[in-house]
Amino acid sequence: MVRASVADVVAQMTGTWSPGPGVTKGDLEEARSTLATALLLGDKPQQLRTTIVDHEQFVPTTVASRPAIEEIVRKLKPPKAPQVRPFVRSSTDFDPTALASVAGMKASKTLGPFLDQLGIPHLEGCRQTHR
Repeated sequence: MVRASVADVVAQMTGTWSPGPGVTKGDLEEARSTLATALLLGDKPQQLRTTIVDHEQFVPTTVASRPAIEEIVRKLKPPKAPQVRPFVRSSTDFDPTALASVAGMKASKTLGPFLDQLGIPHLEGCRQTHR
């Protein structure tokens, strides 16, 4: 995926997020960077989140955080092979099959919670990959 498209997807997924209680702005930047790296290395957006109802389609890619997201994507120097696989989940995930693609994988790190414009918390788990 080209960098402009990566910035679009990351903006749609995380553009309205803000750090939740006890979470730093640096954590949010790391979450966005991890998602962008996965996209640049070929992961599809639907592989990176549990949301079946794609509420991100209603988030404009021109959110206020867009310049910061573009800067993160511009600076990325992704490895040749993915080292971690990010996966976003939220408290509104109801479908038990939504986690099937990461079933059995242990999260090596969890970032968040990040709160969206409705106050819904989102967590990003990073799992080690062996591709």
